[in-house]
Amino acid sequence: MLKLRKLILPALALASITTVALAVELVLRPDPENVVSARIVGMWKVEPTMTLRLNPDRVATEPMQLSFKDDATVLKRLDAIAPRLVNRTTFAAGTVDVNGTTYPYVLSSRSGNMYVTWFAIGADGTVGRAVESIVHIATAPDPKKDVLVLGGATLREPTTVYERLTR
Repeated sequence: MLKLRKLILPALALASITTVALAVELVLRPDPENVVSARIVGMWKVEPTMTLRLNPDRVATEPMQLSFKDDATVLKRLDAIAPRLVNRTTFAAGTVDVNGTTYPYVLSSRSGNMYVTWFAIGADGTVGRAVESIVHIATAPDPKKDVLVLGGATLREPTTVYERLTR
């Protein structure tokens, strides 16, 4: 019985460590039916009329322009933050240019909402502060006329509306 215990305990410990390591790995699960991931790539600028209607107290520090590019290789750079995104499905990844600064981003879902999360990268390559926002896209028959709606991290925060410049 003692010999069996000596064999089983290390095996269980190794299985637990392996399970934890796999549970926090960032894996891209593209879905062509996911409207946001299918249409987010491109350049967007603030649409002032709708934004002011939804958010009359909008502050000028919010992104005035966004440009999303697909690049699944950014997931490797974000492995260190994988635990922050546990229990989410990641539909897209790439880079986003926010007012002239480029960040890696992931598009994921949580509680039935789509979120875009971009991360500051330190000079030493470490992943730093995250900016997370609920994101929606209102589609038009012509994708050039789509509208992107970027909210806060919760439903109670106001939103900013963007119109597409390029696809």
